[in-house]
Amino acid sequence: MTWLVWRRQRANLIVSVSIVLVLIGWWSSIIASGDLSGCGLTDGPRCRPDVELLLDNEFVFVLVMIALPMFLGAFAGAPLFAREYEAGTDVFVLSQDVSRKRWWWTKLTIAGSPLVVLMAVLGVVSVYGARTGLFHQVFSSPWYLTIGPVLGALTLLAFALAVTIGALSRNTIAALAGTVAAYAVVLGVIGVFVSPHLTTPYRYAVPMEWSAEGYVGPPEPPGRSEDTFPVDYGMSSSRTDLVLEGALCSRDTCSDDLDQVYVDYYRAGDIWRVQLADAAVYAAIALVVLGVGHRAVTRSSTRA
Repeated sequence: MTWLVWRRQRANLIVSVSIVLVLIGWWSSIIASGDLSGCGLTDGPRCRPDVELLLDNEFVFVLVMIALPMFLGAFAGAPLFAREYEAGTDVFVLSQDVSRKRWWWTKLTIAGSPLVVLMAVLGVVSVYGARTGLFHQVFSSPWYLTIGPVLGALTLLAFALAVTIGALSRNTIAALAGTVAAYAVVLGVIGVFVSPHLTTPYRYAVPMEWSAEGYVGPPEPPGRSEDTFPVDYGMSSSRTDLVLEGALCSRDTCSDDLDQVYVDYYRAGDIWRVQLADAAVYAAIALVVLGVGHRAVTRSSTRA
């Protein structure tokens, strides 16, 4: 059974694993390069050609890295059962004294496990790569979704959605399309309504000092700028619970109770707790989705 599943999945698996291994190797070379924080600046050191190309096309790189877990998971999971049903080969496989549960677990283990594990490794390596100074917006969207353990969890989510939609629809194209749509919805909902409440950033507040024009800006977080990552700012009161989040009013429009301006920020080491919290949510959703897929496969009737 294992050999049969491997033969049917090896082409897709080899291509996907090769892509991830190349990225792991590239990030490892970035780590070996050392400090890149001044690279690309007018008075800074000259960049490596590949780094210079990346910095010139940073937005494209971010989009590719955000889409990578979805596409790898979708193309690994969508045909896993849907193609068997489409071709009618499930009848042959299940007639060879193979239980549906074994069929399910063997396919998931061979097609999904290597990909999810390697994407998690890529996420860990990329965190250390980003710490070389290559990116400084690691806590800001969309850069946040391009590194860290969340890459493994997002790959698991896309894989789970593709497997389950494919098992339910018994159609590979429908599974691919459904995965892209469902993945985008889950990512948006979790990113907007859940992630901001999973961890609490540090808050640094100082008394307001109005400019000559009657305005005030957010303070810089304490510590070295390369070790702190602002995520929000606003105004607050030292006397009451009044808080104005994500905005700064002028002296003419501010409430008299607002006498502080603050900045919310994370430290560099916080990337692990923040990302692991998000990864746990995405992984939990993926497991629930796989539970639905498991039920669909193990309790469905075989169509001749």
